Amino acid sequence: MSEPSTQQVSAKPPPMLNHWGPHGWPRIKAHKSRTIGALQSLRSGALLSEELLRITSGLNVTAGFAELFSGVLSPLHYCVPAAEDGQRCVSFSEDRATEQGHLLYGSATIGTRDQRPFVHSHLHWTDASGRLLAGHIWPETVVGSPAPVAAVFGLLDVDWTSLDDPETSMPTFEPSRSLTKEPLMTDQHSSATVARVLPNQDITEAVLTVSREAGYTKAVVRAGLGSLIGATLTDQRTGEVRYVTGPGTEVITLTGFVRMGAEGLETQLTTTLVDRNGQVHSGLLVPGKNPVAVTFELTIQTAL
Repeated sequence: MSEPSTQQVSAKPPPMLNHWGPHGWPRIKAHKSRTIGALQSLRSGALLSEELLRITSGLNVTAGFAELFSGVLSPLHYCVPAAEDGQRCVSFSEDRATEQGHLLYGSATIGTRDQRPFVHSHLHWTDASGRLLAGHIWPETVVGSPAPVAAVFGLLDVDWTSLDDPETSMPTFEPSRSLTKEPLMTDQHSSATVARVLPNQDITEAVLTVSREAGYTKAVVRAGLGSLIGATLTDQRTGEVRYVTGPGTEVITLTGFVRMGAEGLETQLTTTLVDRNGQVHSGLLVPGKNPVAVTFELTIQTAL
């Protein structure tokens, strides 16, 4: 595995991906929901996915999103993006493992697959030698000591269901309306819109579209995870525009704001992502230049 770096870029933006299956519609599938949150330390020795499901169940919901901070995972099992494998034009790498990963940040979508609880998570961390690593997390990953902290937000009106997507031949989470659930604490909930963004849709434009249709004039992007074809980023230190090689990159974080400006709704988004060489990149997304590769699980939460 090559040494991770934030410096390697390509000379031009990535092209669109021509997936081999029939195109899904609509290209952005969005649903608004009330949310209820919990902030908890995970339990050392338990599986990461089971801990996120435990907290979600404690909120009396079956779907949600989470952000993870600090602490240790040991061991940590993961993969990074890979090129076509004969069945699909973007796939997963071989399984990889870190004996002890010191977590920096992570995002997770929580829902069901085959009518059983299921978690999709992307994290970035440093290993024992200080190398920066990131990837799509496999269920065998275990909570270490000290344990990470998770901010989990349950969805009261929406389900996330993992399905095999005909367009991409990859598992993807789809949001749908659910039977309304009553929060355990009725005076402590907020509002958010969750969306699946389909391939070749620019993620910045998707954030603005979802916010506009939800009627948001001030909001924050939370726990966004998915994949981009490559990436076109602005270095926040130098202002230089940089291009990350595709055809697929796994987005570990997508965070930012939405607000009403002088010329209408505007957004600024920051991302950290990993490419198929295992190299980690971060920066501001250049609007209109970052199309989704396979899927994107987007959460936009109203702000005061």
